[in-house]
Amino acid sequence: MPKYKVGDVVTVRTDLKSNEYYDYLFFAPEMCAYRGKTCQITTVYTSKGCDRYYLNGAFGWTFSNSMFTDEEDIAYYTKEKENEKI
Repeated sequence: MPKYKVGDVVTVRTDLKSNEYYDYLFFAPEMCAYRGKTCQITTVYTSKGCDRYYLNGAFGWTFSNSMFTDEEDIAYYTKEKENEKI
């Protein structure tokens, strides 16, 4: 079951890096324009076991849980990245 639902309002993290993957989803350079923006979720689906979201005004870009400012998701993503360095 997805963490967010249609109609929820989320804020895209400001520290996202282009050309990186978040929850197996590529963050394209063009998506940097949405960093720090607060948007409403318009579509929710799951792909490859990960939640995916379309945001109002984001012109077809797909976002994932760890791209939003949620302390729990940020902590998980940071830990995942640290484990990759080992």
